[in-house]
Amino acid sequence: MSTEGNTWMKARWMALLTAVMMSGCGSGEESSLQHPAAPELTSEALEDSSLRGRRWNAPLQGVLAAGSAHSLALDADGTLWAWGYNGYGQLGDGTARNRSLPVKAVGLGKVKAVAASPMHSLALAKDGTVWAWGDNMVGQLGQDPGNSMSNPTPAQVPGLTDVVAVAVGESHSLALREDGTVWSWGSNVYGQVGQPVGDEPLFTPAQVPGLTDVVAIAAEGRYTLALRADGTVWGWGANFRGQLGWPSSYEPNSTPTQVPELTGAVALSAGFDHVLALRADGTVWAWGDNSSGQRGQSPSLDLSSLPEQVPALTNVVGLAAGDGFSLALRADGTVWAWGRNSSFQLGDGTNLERHTPQQVPGLRHVIALAADQHPLALSRNGTLWAWGNNANGQLGTGTELRPTPVRVPRLRDAKTVSAGGLHVLTLREDGTVWGWGDNSSGQLGGGADIRRATPMQVMNLPEAVDVSAGFAHSLALRADGTVWSWGANFRGQLGRPASSIDSTPAQVPGLTGIVAAKAAGLSSLALRADGTVWAWGANAEGQLGRPANYSANPTPAQVPGLTGVVALESSGQYVLALRADGTVWSWGLNSMGQLGRPPTYVAPTPTQVPGLTGVVSLSAAFQYALALCADGTVWAWGANWQGQLGDGTRMNRYTPAPVPGLTGVTGIAAAKASSLVVRQDGTVWGFGSNDYNLLSATDESLSLVPVRRLGLTGVTALATSGTTVLARHGNGTVWAWGSNALDQIGDGVSSIHTTPARTRLPRRFTAIPSADHRASEEEHFPATP
Repeated sequence: MSTEGNTWMKARWMALLTAVMMSGCGSGEESSLQHPAAPELTSEALEDSSLRGRRWNAPLQGVLAAGSAHSLALDADGTLWAWGYNGYGQLGDGTARNRSLPVKAVGLGKVKAVAASPMHSLALAKDGTVWAWGDNMVGQLGQDPGNSMSNPTPAQVPGLTDVVAVAVGESHSLALREDGTVWSWGSNVYGQVGQPVGDEPLFTPAQVPGLTDVVAIAAEGRYTLALRADGTVWGWGANFRGQLGWPSSYEPNSTPTQVPELTGAVALSAGFDHVLALRADGTVWAWGDNSSGQRGQSPSLDLSSLPEQVPALTNVVGLAAGDGFSLALRADGTVWAWGRNSSFQLGDGTNLERHTPQQVPGLRHVIALAADQHPLALSRNGTLWAWGNNANGQLGTGTELRPTPVRVPRLRDAKTVSAGGLHVLTLREDGTVWGWGDNSSGQLGGGADIRRATPMQVMNLPEAVDVSAGFAHSLALRADGTVWSWGANFRGQLGRPASSIDSTPAQVPGLTGIVAAKAAGLSSLALRADGTVWAWGANAEGQLGRPANYSANPTPAQVPGLTGVVALESSGQYVLALRADGTVWSWGLNSMGQLGRPPTYVAPTPTQVPGLTGVVSLSAAFQYALALCADGTVWAWGANWQGQLGDGTRMNRYTPAPVPGLTGVTGIAAAKASSLVVRQDGTVWGFGSNDYNLLSATDESLSLVPVRRLGLTGVTALATSGTTVLARHGNGTVWAWGSNALDQIGDGVSSIHTTPARTRLPRRFTAIPSADHRASEEEHFPATP
């Protein structure tokens, strides 16, 4: 054999052994997993025939992928499953609907590897072709020039064959071909596709020049990495945090350049601004950003472009670099994590940052890892695990959404319920106030923490007669006519000088004789017994009833020119006031005619809403409003893009008009773009958007006319945050449905998983190439969280 042929054969053997390390799976009993130190893959070693039959306990590669808010996974038969955020169609199911439980991607044959960015996804088919779907604004789907439309259905990337691996960055895509060349397309603002730095995207795949003998690729954000057959690592694209490993410059560069002082690498993982590399001796090396200790060292501003070994970590066989955190899979099947932990990414039950690797509890016999803003891990028995934030259903546990009403526990005597931006308050018959959901601003009282999934009493609060939840602050009214406030105070909405937060309830000074209080957005309102309205906090849209300005107004002041008021409602940007004569007055933001008059930016002076009389209650959403009249009819006006006005159209209207066919109504609630009402018989009806299943548990996206919400009877009142609805039953119980992004459902099942939780696939996951690893348990998971 010629020298050239011999060199080529050695390179192919290197690629083969590397591929085995990156894609193989040990077999036999789980207790027999061993990982002897891997030898350096020298030319002599390659010629050693004893290596050819060696078993490598390396993790599966390409069977899992994590985008920032969605997840992909391959089953053993090549079926692709997807779940999480789907606003750009990145789940590949032909829709743009979020999925909290896994669904099959459509239009794909047998798949052997997947990759996910925040907004698009790639699949490598078993025939070596590449398929793409999701966002295509900068050509990341590899379609013809000029076609920048998103595509929710997988489509083949033209001109690519014999591909063996795929990778994606934020808005660019890559393919590794069998001949060791790398092909790329998409955004090239920082040279991340290997072409000269420029603003023009690359809509069709082109070869990255000057790069051969590549055996693995990785990408994240706006940079790209390649592992060559000789164990060297090469990088190009953005380098703001030193993620390309260059010590001399942090400028972007489109030319692949070797990462210095690193040899013997067998695997790579690219995090948002840091990189992990695995050497053949089982050690892990890291470079780039370390602001959260993701390099395994104490946080510092030192970007450390040069690779450094992660201390106290050996016998590693797999890596996953996430957004500010790192994961390592050891040969014994355990997973180790370090770095940022603000959303419980480290899976240790806390949100404390860790700067040295620590084992993730509860995980055994793991054979595959993936990470972005959330981690995924696959056990050899076919169980898929996920942990961290589940706001978009990216963990696949279904807990971020309740499509049907569930009962809030520990509440049997609820008197009133108020839903804020992401928290809920309820007043019980004994005058105590209870809350659940987001508490990052202390809006649930008793100190700021992340969230509460179960109702807990607001402490240090005297007996109340009413409550109101705002975007991130809370108000309570006492029988003596005083108002108490707590939570966020950035705009003085607590009635005291602006500050960050104050989680301890305290009386709002200067207010007496109050009969109603309303927390709304970044401002607050109070109604006195004499019919006057008082307001304080933010006033950017004139919601305080005086000329709009951006100065905080922490001192309650009377809204001028308004008397005889008996009820108040506010979206935060505008206010509705109901007078004793049944007329409605409005002021504040009027971008969509929500004040009941032709659209203008702001109208800070209270003005009567024309055409409305006999009104008994009001509800204000962001850009539209509802009014309930004494005769049981509902009137609506403002934005109507989702049919939230219930008139059978999607045409905006600034003049109030009755909702056709709706009578006998006793209560109303306007959400973000969903309208709900309670009728005299205790049933709930809705119209408008069905996001978060607020109207029904079906897949229907909206309803232009009222439809009944099934499964609910005996309801006496409604409250909504815009993404979650709460219903008070006549027996004093509270029921909730919709989004549980920050635990505002209150049923005790958190939307965030502090430790690994099992993804609820429709059958036992089997992304293992041999039947002896499949679980012997039941195939189907329970249908409830």
